[in-house]
Amino acid sequence: MAIRQTVLLLEDVEDLGKSGEVVSVRRGFARNFLLPQRKGVIANKHTLLLQEKLKAERAKHAEIERKDSENLALLIDGKHFTIVVKVDPEGRLYGSVSSLDIVHLLEKESIKIERKWVQL
Repeated sequence: MAIRQTVLLLEDVEDLGKSGEVVSVRRGFARNFLLPQRKGVIANKHTLLLQEKLKAERAKHAEIERKDSENLALLIDGKHFTIVVKVDPEGRLYGSVSSLDIVHLLEKESIKIERKWVQL
């Protein structure tokens, strides 16, 4: 059985947790990845005080993202967009529509978004 380490995350780590969360990970993962990359610190009573600050910061950031999303929704509400793609005689796509295609389509309509916002 692997020895576990309790770590306070300083950044979001995919498939592990968000900034401000206390997670239990294998010691090697903490020692070789989280700590050197400054994505986490060993959880103790001093760093747990930092947790509250990180949670407040994350909540503030989430509120800003929510407002940006609502503004984008107002901009595209009721509009129709068309992307022309190649299809075979049976109507199947040769390729796919990527997030970059959507970003370029919206830029033509003077709507600026970041590629990371597009989820297909």
